[in-house]
Amino acid sequence: MNTRLLRRLLFLLLLKTLALPGPALPRAAAGVPQIEIPEIERMPAMPPGYRLRDWKQTARDTDAIAFDFNRRGAHLPLPWRDDGRVDHDLTGFALPAYVGDFRQTPRSNNYDAITCLGAVLGAGAAGIDKSNQHGRDWVGMLQIYYSWKNGTRLYLNNPGSSSGKSFWYELFPSILFAQIHSRHPAHPAHAAMRAQLLAIADRWREGCIALGASGERAPDFDHTAYNFTTGKPFDNPRWREPDAAAGVAWLELAAHAAAGDPRHLETARQALRFLDERRQNPFYEILLPYGVQAAARINAAHGGGHDTEKLFRWVFDGSNPRKWGVLAATWDGVPVHGLSGSVHPGHEYAFTMNSFVVPSALAPVARYDKRFARALGRWLLNVAANARHFYPDAWPPGRQTSWDWARDHDPAFALAYEGVRARTLRRERPAAETAAVGSIAGTLAGAPGRRPPKGAVLRPDSTGALAVNWRIDLPAATRHTFSMRFRDDRAPRALDILGATSPSGPWKKLLSVAAGAKGNAWKNLPVRSPGAPYYLRLEAPPMADAPKVAIDELHVNTLVSAAPEAGGDPTYLGWGATDIGLYGSVFAGLLGALVEPTDVEGILRIDCLATEAFPPPARPTWLLYNPHPETKTVTLKPPARHERHDVYEALSEKFLVRGGDGPITVSIPPDSAVLLVVCPPDSACRLEAGRLWCGETVIDYACSTANAPAPATPPATPPGSSPATATASATARHP
Repeated sequence: MNTRLLRRLLFLLLLKTLALPGPALPRAAAGVPQIEIPEIERMPAMPPGYRLRDWKQTARDTDAIAFDFNRRGAHLPLPWRDDGRVDHDLTGFALPAYVGDFRQTPRSNNYDAITCLGAVLGAGAAGIDKSNQHGRDWVGMLQIYYSWKNGTRLYLNNPGSSSGKSFWYELFPSILFAQIHSRHPAHPAHAAMRAQLLAIADRWREGCIALGASGERAPDFDHTAYNFTTGKPFDNPRWREPDAAAGVAWLELAAHAAAGDPRHLETARQALRFLDERRQNPFYEILLPYGVQAAARINAAHGGGHDTEKLFRWVFDGSNPRKWGVLAATWDGVPVHGLSGSVHPGHEYAFTMNSFVVPSALAPVARYDKRFARALGRWLLNVAANARHFYPDAWPPGRQTSWDWARDHDPAFALAYEGVRARTLRRERPAAETAAVGSIAGTLAGAPGRRPPKGAVLRPDSTGALAVNWRIDLPAATRHTFSMRFRDDRAPRALDILGATSPSGPWKKLLSVAAGAKGNAWKNLPVRSPGAPYYLRLEAPPMADAPKVAIDELHVNTLVSAAPEAGGDPTYLGWGATDIGLYGSVFAGLLGALVEPTDVEGILRIDCLATEAFPPPARPTWLLYNPHPETKTVTLKPPARHERHDVYEALSEKFLVRGGDGPITVSIPPDSAVLLVVCPPDSACRLEAGRLWCGETVIDYACSTANAPAPATPPATPPGSSPATATASATARHP
C-alpha cells in the first residue's frame, strides 16, 4: 500500500478512536466523486416507518374523480365545461383549485389553468392517454389557455388573461404545456401546439432583450413580473421573483430541443447567466429546479460552465428571502424529510404540489451531472415514502381538517391536502356581534367551512360615538392574535380595541389606532385560553362629522398546538369549505412515473427519463440508491424490447452486463447509488470529448478517458449460468 495513503488511514482511525471530528471527505458513489447536499445528509438513509404508496394507482384514482362529471355529493362533481371561447373556438374544461372552493365554481367560471394542465400532465405521466380518454381529447382542450387575441401569446393561468403580475404564475403554465406537448408527438393539433411553443420562446426572448440581455450580458430578472403589453418589468412592494430566469431558461431550451433554433439556446444561456452571476438565493415558488435541469443539460449537451451545484444547493437550503426549500425534519414523530415548501422557522409548511413537481424537475439531472446521483437517490427515496402524509388516510381524524368529506366522498383517498403544517393553526371569526353605540350594516361573523363574511360598515350615533362588541369562541391554545383590516387599507378615524373575558368586562385596552393609520391592526391577545369565549370591543369617542368605519375582515389567528396537521389555507383563510387541494393532487403521477419499487424494500428504481421534456436521444436510464447498512443485490426486469441487452453503469464507467437475455442483477454498496443505462446487446461504443456514445446515442456525458469501456466483447459464461443473470457489483464509495 502507498505509504502516504497508509499514514492517512492511520490518522483517520486515530481521530475516530479519540472521538475527534476528522476532515470532511468527498464521497464517491461507485467511483465518481459525489456532491453532498447538507439538507439531504440530514435525511435518514432509510425513511423511518418506511411505506411506499402506489403513486401510479394514486394518480389513476385522482384522474377518476377529477374528470368524473357524473359523481354526486357535497362539492361534486369537480369538473365543469368552459364554453366561454374567450381566445379559441374550443370547449374547454375547468377544475377548482380546492374541493369546495368558494372562488372557483361553474357559476363564476374562475379557475387556475395550472390545475387543469397539471391534471393532464400527471395523468399522462401515469400512463393514461388524455388525448383520447372515453372519447374526449383533454389535451386539445388545453389550448384555451393560450392567450393570443390580446397579443400575449403565452399559456397563462386563465383563458384570455395577460401578463405583468407574477413571474411564476405566468411561466409555470407554459412549462406545463411544453411537457404535455412533448408527450404527444402524434396529437392532431401537434403542429399548432409546436407553433405555440415556439411563439412562447420568441416572446420570452423579446422579454429578455427588454430586460437587458445582449450577447454575453444577462437579462435582469430581479422583478416581480414582466408585462408584455407595456414592455416593462413590474415590481410590487412585497416580493421579487428572480428565479423566473430558471423558468425562461428551461422554456428556451425546450424550444431549442423541439425546433433547433440557435437563438433559443442563446437566450437560455443568457437567462442562466443571470443566475450564475447572482449571489443571493432567488428561489421563490417552483421555478428554480427547472433552472438546475437546464443548466445541467446545457453543460452536458452543448458545453458551458453554468454553476449547477450552486443552483442545486439553493433549491434545498432555504437561504432565500422567502425561505422556500426542502425539509429535513421530523415533526412530533411524523417524518417530512424530502418534502418541499416553507422552511421558515416557526412557519414550516410542506406543500403537495411543490413536493411532486420539484422531483420531476431534478431527477433528470442525474443523467447530465453524475455528481448528484447519490444525493438524488437518497432524497427521492425520502420524498416517495413521506409524501403519503399529504393524504387523509395517513392521519387520524383529529389531525386533519377535512376528514369527513374525504371519508364520505373519496373512498380511495386519491385527493391530497394542500399540505402539512408543522403547527396546527386556526382562524376564528366572531360568533356574535352587537352594536352598543351606533349601528352595523353587514356582518363580520362567520364559521369555519363557510363563505367568509364580506365585511361590515360601523356607523356612529348622532354624537359621533361608536361602540361594537364581538364574541369569539377561542380554542384551547397558547397564542391568539387578533387582526382587523380596514377597507381601503386605512383607518378613517382614531379608535381603540379592547378585550375582556366576560361580556360585561372589565375591558382592557389592547391597542389604539390613529386616524389614517395604514395596514392591518393586530395584537397578540393576553390570554392562555383553555377553550372559552373572548370578547372584543371597538370604541370611538364622540366626534363632529364622524366618518363611518368600514371593516373588511376581523378574526383571531390561533396557534392551537405544536403538533403537525394535514390541511391547508382554504378553511384557514376562508377560501373554501375543505383543504383538499386538486392543484397539488393532480401532480402525483409525476412521482408515479419516477419511482418504482424493486425486490429489495427501500431500493427504488428511479426512471431518469420519465419526466424530461424533449430529451435528446437516450437509452433507458435508472438510478438506484441503497439505504441499507449493508450491500444489497437487486434484480430488475429489462425494459420492453430489451430482452437482450448490455447494461452500462455510469458511475463506475463500466459495462456490468454484455449480451444479457434475462433479468438484470446488480449489487449496490451501502449508502451508495448506481446509474444504469440499458443498451442494445454487444453495443459498439466510442468515446469522443468525454462523451460515451452507444451507436448514435450518448449514454454518458462525462466519461473519463482513463475509464473508457473496452470494445464490446461478451463475457465468458460460467457453466450453469447465463450472461443475463451474472451479478456485477458497483464499486463502493471511498475517501
